[in-house]
Amino acid sequence: MTTVGEQFARALAAKDFGRVAELLHPEVDFRGMTPGRFWEATGPDQVIGEVLTSWFEDQDVIEAVVDLDTGRMVDRDRVAWRFAVSTPDGPHLVEQQAYYSTIDGRISWMRVLCSGFRPATPGVSRPGRPLWTCPRCGRSFANRNQSHTCASPGGLDRHLEGKDPEVVAIFRRLLELAEGNGPVTVLPEKTRIAFQVRMSFAAFSLRRHWVDGHVVLARRLDSPRFRKVETFSPRNHLHRFRLERLDEVDDEVAAWLAEAYRVGEQRHLAP
Repeated sequence: MTTVGEQFARALAAKDFGRVAELLHPEVDFRGMTPGRFWEATGPDQVIGEVLTSWFEDQDVIEAVVDLDTGRMVDRDRVAWRFAVSTPDGPHLVEQQAYYSTIDGRISWMRVLCSGFRPATPGVSRPGRPLWTCPRCGRSFANRNQSHTCASPGGLDRHLEGKDPEVVAIFRRLLELAEGNGPVTVLPEKTRIAFQVRMSFAAFSLRRHWVDGHVVLARRLDSPRFRKVETFSPRNHLHRFRLERLDEVDDEVAAWLAEAYRVGEQRHLAP
């Protein structure tokens, strides 16, 4: 289940300010700091109308959520995100980190620190640029100094333990299909298993009797098999699905993984 902070970040990336308003408490206490000034606002209308739409104006196209991380700091929740943004001046990266509290599932208190718009040359990794490896945990990322959690995510066996043989077979077939497109890094995380090339392109949560998964595509793809499709930017569309039988991992699923693999290679960001 996604946190309120993650929902906020993804709604902001999509510039879905209606959804942003739904996530904010009517009396939200909001403050932010950008390189040039401090920002204060109370209530969703002021947060959106005076702050967020000033940070990301109409001409600023948020192309992708490059990274998103959540956590908790004692009694505060935390969410950090990095956006790839196209502006009239060219490609940029924007990183923001927020601490927040909620009331009845809505953000009632939030403090945001913003990096400002940083030119993406050479900051944004393009296809062919060597991956950066975190010196602390050994994980590799497309972007140097990419924010992430260094805590050990745990082994693959933990996710497979106690699952129906059909579930294990489904996962192994998904991995086989993904690897048919090229090398895949398998990242067992706390609640899911991610597939990564230069960036993550698919992830799967193994339940006892089924597998919940998603693929990230550079376009919105219609299929009755998708349980939900979330659009976060013009080239970042997350497609959720569920698999209960091995024979459901068919040619259509293989095609999804092949297309998502190209996103993992960051080909969708190439000029």
